[in-house]
Amino acid sequence: MPILGANSSGGSRPSAPVIGSATDGGTGTTASVAFTPSTYIGKGTITYTATSSPGNLTGTGSSPITVSGLTTGTAYTFTVRGTTNSGVASASSSASNSVTPATPTSFESIATFTGNGSSGSITFSSIPQTYKALQIRWTGRTTAAQTNADLYVQFNSVSNGYINHSIQGNGVAVETKNDVGGSYSIVYNSLTGNSATSGQMGVGVMDIEDYASTTRKKTFRAYSGQQRISQGGIRYTSGMAMYNTAISSITLTIGSGNWDSNSSVALYGIKGA
Repeated sequence: MPILGANSSGGSRPSAPVIGSATDGGTGTTASVAFTPSTYIGKGTITYTATSSPGNLTGTGSSPITVSGLTTGTAYTFTVRGTTNSGVASASSSASNSVTPATPTSFESIATFTGNGSSGSITFSSIPQTYKALQIRWTGRTTAAQTNADLYVQFNSVSNGYINHSIQGNGVAVETKNDVGGSYSIVYNSLTGNSATSGQMGVGVMDIEDYASTTRKKTFRAYSGQQRISQGGIRYTSGMAMYNTAISSITLTIGSGNWDSNSSVALYGIKGA
């Protein structure tokens, strides 16, 4: 008399795994497939295999399984099945949701700020510690009645121990500035004031290295300039914060006036190995 569930190759057939969610692996050519293991496997051990459709590309392991070799921009679904060490395979799970591997990007937006004319200081707080570095990009004006303004930067609200060096060229002369042990990083002449022609802005980019490290001091560099026709220049600022604490917040303050309503500041995380 046949025994229900028996398999002639030796051993009972495992129950089918239950499919979970498939997600983009973040590399452009991989996907991650989650599942719930078989509730019954019989004797021995079991190995799970995820298979793509189209392509029949596979990956093995426990949940979630990574399937590699996918084509960027192609939509895939996945099924999972288990095979015992006796060679007895379960039925395949149902198909997963569709996922399309996308071309990865090195930059990821964390937060943005738009000026409102009533605040001269902004703070990006609760910064994730999962990136290789940070980058701040700004386009800005001050509400003060002047032609330009400096930008002051502090990490974790610490008001000491910054070392800065800045050099500026305006097509006529070169100017350098140094600040040792200061209370902030200064990006000189990085914003226009409301005495400049409307629509002319200060622009800049600041990169912050090793921001999540607890063993390295925090180095940074900034490139800035002004879109002013009659006066302005291009400035390079580099510096270091003389402490090892990971950066969890960044405050940017205008030297005079407030961020006007045309100003925009964005914080990005830079991915890397």
